[in-house]
Amino acid sequence: ITQLADVVKQGAAVIGTLVICCMVELLTSCRDISNALRNVFLSSSKAHGRPSLDPVYDEVRSNAQLVISNIGQLLQTLRSIEEDERRGIRSLELAATYCREQAKHLPSSRDPEGILTPPSSRKSGAYSTSVASGSSSLIARYLAPDDLARAASGPVQSAVSKAILANNTQTQRDIVQATSTTRDAVTDLVAAARCLLRYSDIPSETRSSCAIVTRELAEEFAVL
Repeated sequence: ITQLADVVKQGAAVIGTLVICCMVELLTSCRDISNALRNVFLSSSKAHGRPSLDPVYDEVRSNAQLVISNIGQLLQTLRSIEEDERRGIRSLELAATYCREQAKHLPSSRDPEGILTPPSSRKSGAYSTSVASGSSSLIARYLAPDDLARAASGPVQSAVSKAILANNTQTQRDIVQATSTTRDAVTDLVAAARCLLRYSDIPSETRSSCAIVTRELAEEFAVL
C-alpha cells in the first residue's frame, strides 16, 4: 500500500493541478483501495478460530471483492488518462502532417517558379477573381497581397495563441481546438496563395514571394 500510494502521488504530481479532476480520481482510487484492504485485514482477524460457516467469512469475501473492484476502478482511471493523452498527441501529429502536405502545394525557395502557372495558360484577372469568389475560404477571396496579409493576420495570430494556451494547460480540449484552428488557418492561407499564383495582373515575383512565405509559414506551423 505504501508503494502504491507513493506511485499514485507521483503520477498525480505529473498530471498537475491543471487537470485537477484526474488527480482527484487517482488519489481517491488509491484511498479506496487502502480502506478496502484495511477492512479485509480487520474482518480476517475476526475469523480466527471461527467455524467455516460463520458469517464473518462472508464479510471477508465481501471486503476482498471490494478491493478487487477498487483496483479495477484505478486501472480504468489510468487507461482513461492515457487514452486522453494519446488523443491529444495524435491530434497534434495529424495537424503537423496536414500542414506539411499543404506546404507542398506551394513553391519553395529552392524552386520559386515550380508551381507558377505558365503564361500561356493563365486566365484573366476577372476570371481569377470569380474563381476565388466561389471558394469556401473567406481569406482566399482577397487576392491583392496587402489584403491577403490583413486577412491572414487574424487567423494566424489566433492559431498561435491557441497553441500557446494548449501548451500551458495541456488539456485535451485546448489541444484539439489549437490543432483545428491551425488547420483552418493553413487551409485558408494556402488556398489564398494558390489563387494569387493564378492572378496574372500581379507580377510573377510578387506572386512567387507570397507563395514561398506562405509555404514557410505552413512548415513553421508543423514544427510548432
